[in-house]
Formats: sequence, structure tokens, C-alpha cells
Amino acid sequence: MLNLAARSPVPDGFHIGDLFRIRGEEYVLTSVNAQTHEARLRPHLGGNDITLHADELVAWTKSAAITHTQAVSEETRHAVRLASLNDKEKWDWKRRCEYIKELLEYDTAKTRALVSRTIYKIFNRRTRRILNKQLKHIEKMPSISSVYNWIAIVRENNGYLAALAYKDHRSKPRKDRLHPTVSRIVEECIDMLLSPEKISVDTLKAVVKRFIKEANRNRTPNQELLRVPSTTTLRNRLNARNPMDVDRGKKGESYTIKHYNYGGKTTYPKYIGSRVEGDTNYIDCLVYDALLDITYRPLLLLFIDCYTKAVVGYEVSYLQRGSEKLAKAMTNMMSENDMASFSCVPVMVVVDNGKEFDNLTLKHIQDRTGIIFCFSPPYSPNCKSIIERFWGTLNSKLLHGLKGTTKENIFVRGYYDSEDNATYTIQELREKIDLAINEYHHTPHSSEILSPKTKWQDAAEKRPPRVYDRDTCIALGTRYVTRKVSHGRVQIDELEWRGAALPENFNGQYVTVCVNNSDLTNVWVINPDDSDDIHKLEPVDKNLQAGLSLEFWNGYRDTLQKREQASGNPAIAEDMRADIALDLIQAAKSGHGTTKRKRARSANAAAKQLENMSTALSSTQSSKESPLRTQPSVDGTSFDYGIED
Repeated sequence: MLNLAARSPVPDGFHIGDLFRIRGEEYVLTSVNAQTHEARLRPHLGGNDITLHADELVAWTKSAAITHTQAVSEETRHAVRLASLNDKEKWDWKRRCEYIKELLEYDTAKTRALVSRTIYKIFNRRTRRILNKQLKHIEKMPSISSVYNWIAIVRENNGYLAALAYKDHRSKPRKDRLHPTVSRIVEECIDMLLSPEKISVDTLKAVVKRFIKEANRNRTPNQELLRVPSTTTLRNRLNARNPMDVDRGKKGESYTIKHYNYGGKTTYPKYIGSRVEGDTNYIDCLVYDALLDITYRPLLLLFIDCYTKAVVGYEVSYLQRGSEKLAKAMTNMMSENDMASFSCVPVMVVVDNGKEFDNLTLKHIQDRTGIIFCFSPPYSPNCKSIIERFWGTLNSKLLHGLKGTTKENIFVRGYYDSEDNATYTIQELREKIDLAINEYHHTPHSSEILSPKTKWQDAAEKRPPRVYDRDTCIALGTRYVTRKVSHGRVQIDELEWRGAALPENFNGQYVTVCVNNSDLTNVWVINPDDSDDIHKLEPVDKNLQAGLSLEFWNGYRDTLQKREQASGNPAIAEDMRADIALDLIQAAKSGHGTTKRKRARSANAAAKQLENMSTALSSTQSSKESPLRTQPSVDGTSFDYGIED
């Protein structure tokens, strides 16, 4: 064993500050642990420290593997270090010294709050100095742990501030010291072991050792045998791997796309639907509701195809973030529609973490269509750069020029009263958005030579996009419930539907029923033996269920049943339904503690129910004047809040 001095853990003949030349680089002996006898060698030109046992340091020195040079005085070493700094390194050294000079006056009783206040004070002082002298340097506030580390370095070096002078590594990167065959074997083994399990360095070494032994058997007697690399070398090789490649092997492509798209150019296959980005925003314009005499900002959920830059579906209404809004937008995207947007069934959809994308509806769509949904990290709009850019285009080209616009912020809006100037209804706004999207599709894109429509047509000729029929899309984005078929009917929330195929195929069985909460006119039944076989059912009470929303039905169901049972007359019951609908409209007008969008939604549902009942009575009682004709009615085209007909 090594004979250590009685009072110092430093080996005999060695001193703190001695220089050691290892593989052509100089290292300085900075410390030796008194308990573990581990010596720390710090590189002279930057890089990682080397820690090894004092016995190994002495043995390597005796074997001439390491060249040992006696230390010069500490003052001389620090003076040489400062003299070798360039301008940038001197600036950084003075910066570190300024941050710790005041803190060095204190003893060990430094609180974290004191250090934080000192850092903030010096940072402000240095920032003002840079601005006043118009220097080109950029000041960055150091962290508390960095300042603590600088203080520790100075105290370890007997208070010499020159110890904080770090030299940038200006030498050329050293060549690979491994044999080319060994280097290739190591890289291939790392590729092979990149899996969902964590790679163990010992496992990697065992595999590399086995392959090197096989390679040595094939070498001629004149060739030198290949050496097995050390554990440290393998660990460094593993750490030098690109984290994106490591995570792609461990956690898959979807995880990599989500976590490593930070500002770089997004790549995707060149066909329609290869990558679609979706987002929801309150549009910068207030709309007016004449029924309730209120204004509110509607929500716009929009999808855009990244390859063609074309809009592939959107939904704008009073509907809040949720599954119902997502279902409508996905239906418009995956089926033919009368809107200005194109249609396709995407391969991958990139969305944020909003609650409209975190629900069972999206999971049902994903399971039944195979669409890959990727969620971007929070506060990372550059992961959806194309759709974020489209928001700016829509605002500048349309919304900021409409009456009732809220502009970008209060400073740009100034004294403009958005609420007093709001005149457009939701239907009129939807028409203007359609016109703006249509104009956008015919305008050459800023990053392309072609317009989105032309590029869509060219891409469709090479690979036509898939689309579904509208009933299938509505069924995919609905609420799923399980019900038993009885007498050829299914019942949900005291409403019934029937279909021609139910008595023969499903009577007495439990089936999955797809319910569209915004329109209870029809429901869809999925065949339990074939998930692709979907049957559309018709309502039993068409006058009641046509265009009926679940929210409106829950609002007056109990009152309606009580009044119908008390009257016993269907004709009087129809009048009672109208009275209840009118009561709900009045309640929405005077509603307190309820958001404007919810009040508008309730009033619209009641008005639509009044319109349906009025149409039904006028067709069945053409010889009699309907009592509903004297009641206030609403034009369905002017106040259509997104409820499908």
C-alpha cells in the first residue's frame, strides 16, 4: 500500500498544484480526499475532472504512463492563468468576481435570501452599466447554486480570485483513441441495446467484450489483438449519444415528436393528412345576440394540414371547450361539408393539452380510426408553428377589421368600445370566416409558391385523401352509452328511438349506442359482433326529438312530464311545451351567475324547440291557426349557434 504522510492525504513526493500530463493534456492536482484517498485532477484547458485513487496515481507515474511535474508557487500559477486569458474569458472572470466579492466578506452564516438579494442587486448594476456604455456583452443572471460554487472554489484556493478564471477549450477535438473496429462494435452494441429498458453500462460492456473476443479470433497472428474499452469509455460513449435518438429507441416515435420539436423545422411526409395541427382560441371579435341582448366572444376550434397549409375543418360557436366542440370540428374535417374548408382523415393530429382534447370522445375517435394524436408540451407554441401562424393571418386579414373587434390588446384597442360596436351575429361571423378562409386558400402562401388550394389539388391527384360519410363521423364523435334493446327500441334519458334492423338482430341484447348531445333526432347503434356495422335509428316522437339538445331536454323534462300528466290532453300538452320553452328563454335573459355563452346556448335550444313545434303544428293543423304563431319566434338562420339541423 501507499505510504501516506501522517498529516496529509497527499502521497509522498506530490503536492497540491502539481502538473500531470495525461494523453497529451495537462491536469492539475487540486485535492486528495482524506477518507477515500481519491485524488482530483482538474484539466488545464477545461473539460471534465478526473478522479482516481492515490495508489493508481503513483503507479501510473512510476510506469511513465503519466508525466509528473513539480508545482510552482500558487501565486505564480494564478498569475500565469490570468495572463493567458483572452478578452471574453477576462470579462467572464471579472463578472464572477463581482458577484462573490460582497459575499466573501460574510463568514459561513450566509442565508439563501441574502445571496439572492445580492445577486439581483449586482445584476441590475451590471445591466445598467452595459446599457450606459453601450457594450456588446449580454448579461445573464447567475443561479444561486452557481454563486455558491464560485465561493467554494475561491475558499478552496485560499481566497485567490484567479481560481475563477476558466479557459475556453480552444484546442482541436482529439481523435478517437479506440481502434476503428472497436469503435464500430461499441456503436452497434449501443444501437442494439436502445430499447424501452434502461441501458446498463455493465451489460453494454459484457456485450462489447463478447463481440471483441469474436473479432480477435478472426485476426491473423501478425495483427495486434483488440482491447476491450473501459467502463468509463463506454459510459462516455453512451452519454455522448443524441438524447433524441436515445429516447426514440426507448420511448418511441410519438414521445420523440412531442418532446423534441423546439423551434426546429418540422418534418412530415409530403401527402395530405400526414400531419394536421389543431388549436382553440377565443377570436378577437365580439358577436351580438339579439335574443338575449348580450355580446360575447365565440370560440374557434380549427385544424390545418401542414403539407398543403389548407384549413381542413373548423367549428365556431358559443360552445365551450369540450368533447361536443371537438366532435363537431372532427366531423367537419373527416367528412364532406358545405364550409370553405377541405376534408380528409388525417394520419397524425398535433394538439395542445386543452380539455377539449382530453376526453373520451377523442379516445373513441382514436381507437376506431387509428389516428395518432400527439400532445405538444405546455407553453410550447412552436410545436404547432403552422397553425399559430394562421391565427395571426386570420386576425390581420379579417377579425381586427370587423365591427366589435377587441384588437390584439388593450393598448392597441385604445378607446375603441368593442361591446357598443358589436353588430354581427354568430351566423354572419361564420359567413365572414368562410369568405376569409376561401380567400386564404386562393392566395399564394408565404412559404410556398402555390396557393393552398392548388397544392391540395396537386397532392390529391397523387394520393387522394380519405373521407367518411357524415353519419359515420357524427357517430364517431358522440357519447357512447350501453343500453338493452327492448321491443325493437332503445331508451336513453326517457327518450326512445327505433330502427328496422333492431327487432331481428339485436332484440334482448346490450348494444353500444352513440348519442349526439347537441341533436337527439337520431342515434346510432354499433353491432356488438361487428364494430364497423353501424345502424341509424329514428326518433319515436319526431315532434319532440327533432333538433332537441340534451341540455334543453334536461332543463324542462320534469316540468313537462308533470304538466302532461295533469292535463291528459295531447293538444294542451303541446301548448305546455311551448310555455316551458318560453319560460326558459326568459330565465336565460334574466340569468344571474351564469356565463353569457351558457345563457345563449340555453336560449337558442329553447328557441329551436319552439320553431320545431311551430312547424309541426302548422303542418298538422293547417285549417286552424296555431296558438304558437302569436308567440315570439326566432329566425333559425340568424341565431344558429352551432347546433346541427
